[in-house]
Amino acid sequence: MGNGYYDEKIAQRQRVCYKCLSFVTHDKVDDKLLACPLCGNRIDARPSNRVTAIRSDELREIIAAQVRNRKKT
Repeated sequence: MGNGYYDEKIAQRQRVCYKCLSFVTHDKVDDKLLACPLCGNRIDARPSNRVTAIRSDELREIIAAQVRNRKKT
């Protein structure tokens, strides 16, 4: 059973990292700065900002980009 308040705060930090193209829950660096836990890319955004829901076709594109990036390395 989750805690509604904290679940909502975590959901607000979930977004796509535009550097590594991964869908992650960003870590809070401070009140106005978030960082990707995978690549460390920092974004200037408040955790309370809402992001739009990801549609299934967008998620499919994100996963395809991650697979392509893994094949390159």
